[in-house]
Amino acid sequence: MEWWQGFISAALVGCDRQTPALPQTPDALAGLVRQLDWTDPASAILSAAGTVALYQQVGQRPSQFSDRASQAADSCWKAPQPCAPDQLPCCSPRIARYLDTALDEYPQVVVELLLLMAEAGQRVPPSGLPKLLTFGEKHNELAFAIDAVLGQRGRWLAQQNPSWHYASVLRGEGVADEQPVDLSVLRSRWYEGGRAERLQAIQQWRRVDPEGAREAIAETWSSTAWRDRTALLQILTVRLSLADEPFLEAALNDRAKGVRHQAADLLAQLPTSQLCQRMAKRVRQFVTLSVNDAKTDKSLTIHVSLPETFERAWTRDGMSQQPLNGLGERASWLQQMLAKTPLECWQFDEGRDARSGTQPVEPHSIVEAIADHEWRAVLLGGWAMAVTYQRRSEQAAVWAQALLHQFGAYELEETVLKTLLSLLSPSERAQYLRSQRPPPNNDHNAAHWLRLVAESNQQWDFDFSRIVLAQLLALLENKPRYGELFRPPVSLAMALHPGLALEAAQQVRMLPQKPTASWQRFLDEFLGVLTLRWQIYQAFAESG
Repeated sequence: MEWWQGFISAALVGCDRQTPALPQTPDALAGLVRQLDWTDPASAILSAAGTVALYQQVGQRPSQFSDRASQAADSCWKAPQPCAPDQLPCCSPRIARYLDTALDEYPQVVVELLLLMAEAGQRVPPSGLPKLLTFGEKHNELAFAIDAVLGQRGRWLAQQNPSWHYASVLRGEGVADEQPVDLSVLRSRWYEGGRAERLQAIQQWRRVDPEGAREAIAETWSSTAWRDRTALLQILTVRLSLADEPFLEAALNDRAKGVRHQAADLLAQLPTSQLCQRMAKRVRQFVTLSVNDAKTDKSLTIHVSLPETFERAWTRDGMSQQPLNGLGERASWLQQMLAKTPLECWQFDEGRDARSGTQPVEPHSIVEAIADHEWRAVLLGGWAMAVTYQRRSEQAAVWAQALLHQFGAYELEETVLKTLLSLLSPSERAQYLRSQRPPPNNDHNAAHWLRLVAESNQQWDFDFSRIVLAQLLALLENKPRYGELFRPPVSLAMALHPGLALEAAQQVRMLPQKPTASWQRFLDEFLGVLTLRWQIYQAFAESG
């Protein structure tokens, strides 16, 4: 396009000094440019730039081959097959606008909107597909939620762009929505793709075929960089089972410390694994339970001694010789053993076992015995971490209830506390948080409590959401530093019931004093997310 170079020259020296020459070529693009209003050359050049950009986005003609060249090119280039017709109805223009807003301004709302759209049996309109597929490039965890609303056109489009292959690999081309993931395409991406494409493929493969994905990882393990080995182990968290134990046991011998610790943490999530059994054998040398009553677990006593030396074999199982969690060196070793010991090992004391017919020691009795114990910090931290590791086991929920009943929200380490709360039912979680609501004028605990509410991975009912809003407004009235909350407002807005949006906006307007600039930004984003969510729910309700 020689005429385009002339436009650039005219723009650089100024249209008042050099008049741009209009294109005279017979092609369609030149014809469009000639139709622009050239009475104002500067504005016309800008319009021409937009026309050229749009022309380039629309696409290009396929290359034309000679007869001989076309035969050679057949193996490397094929025209795409036409897209199969869509069966799902398109969402309303209103919902499409909300999706566009969420993608641009509030990405945390996207997954909720996609789930609502999938539940309603709707798909994204064609105009919204490129932006959604581009968004999914950086949010691999949303691949399946995005796939549910793409429709046939979206999946066909994903196949045309290598950056969007994460979506096209979920199903084969042109198949019905209920068909399974196309494993042959996943295998191809894993063995032949680039680094990012391989990680996306193995994540999706693991969800649908855990053993096949693990075997694929094992095949390339020795030639994989240590940073990627750590990332691959993290993928095994999905559908983790004892079938993964031999591979993870071998990874305990890895030359990279991070890989060894990651493998040990995964094995700690399997209470019957060899690593957990080794920890149980070790810890029994230092922690024992005894009861005074042979028939019940009343008057439980916990006997504790600390390890004298750190044994080399402990390193292989992910233990650190350096002190952790503010404990002394030997106390830290013991806590690490407790963390990776199966919880069910503590059901019977040294004098009783499961075959004796006596009642097992209940977790609540063990937890009560911790309260006034000399080594309270070691025992509480170790058993709380054990619950975190073994959160998928039947014992974990019972232990979580016992620990939360005995210790308040401000006595437990925050990460552990969040895990314990996640093991409760929604109603139990709400009841516990209600009981832990801080008293007035305690800004530090109020901020801590709001973080727990916001990061609970639960949408609270309307009544509890009102309590949370009242706590937030009370915190604001005390004028704390913004750093007291040090969490983005989006997570709190996502946890509350969207029906509270109008009431929240009204109460913020009625605050007796104007918030500081930092808190005003917090409130603006908080209300923006909550209001958008309310509008989305209203749109789906009205569309039926």
